[in-house]
Amino acid sequence: MLTVDYDLLDVRPGQALLDAGCGAGRHSFEAFRRGARVSAMDYDVAECRKVLYSFATVAERDREKGGSWNLVRGDVIRLPFADQSFDRIICAEVCEHLHEDMRVLRDMARILKRGGRMAVTVPTTFSEAVYGWIEPFYFENPGGHVRIFTPWELAAKLRRAGLKIYGVRHAHGFHTPYWLLRCIFGLTNEDHPVSKAYRKFLEMQIMSPFMTRVEKKIFDRICPKSIIIYAWKP
Repeated sequence: MLTVDYDLLDVRPGQALLDAGCGAGRHSFEAFRRGARVSAMDYDVAECRKVLYSFATVAERDREKGGSWNLVRGDVIRLPFADQSFDRIICAEVCEHLHEDMRVLRDMARILKRGGRMAVTVPTTFSEAVYGWIEPFYFENPGGHVRIFTPWELAAKLRRAGLKIYGVRHAHGFHTPYWLLRCIFGLTNEDHPVSKAYRKFLEMQIMSPFMTRVEKKIFDRICPKSIIIYAWKP
């Protein structure tokens, strides 16, 4: 399940790509499959272990055509990289967890090469506001979201970091109802019958090209879960 459009980000073989706050590594793995030199970075040890497992079990066909990868346990607040280290940067669903988001965006702009591109994704304003209204604990959960971004705020901060906006997209329209159900039936109860049934639907949808097209054509326009802003460094 990818949030970032790799064609719009223009990921190519041989490029140095940072997945900042990589989680379990879904974006890192796809970049690797496309031949990039991937640095997968996360602060959480458990997530880093998931990334190691994902790359350790790469299919032979992907390994043959893939690029290279390394895993970095690091903090986006203090990026451990030199200036202009990366051709591409992905920062997916990270900034909403940060109080120092402007500092992080400036630092990512620092390590991005001139002419390089970056994709930053955050939850949409509407979905976050609805979740917080239904279940206040949504914003009080340790390690959870600490802010709601508007598209204009995120775009303005990327410009303040010295970047130019060249694209805006939305994604994961089918996931918006899932988190709505979680807020209604218990945010900490993943196994509630209603939430569990909808999660099964999501698993089937991800594997269905037809349902994926329906999501992109209809639900991503009506009730997207994420907004993605694409920017480049002059």
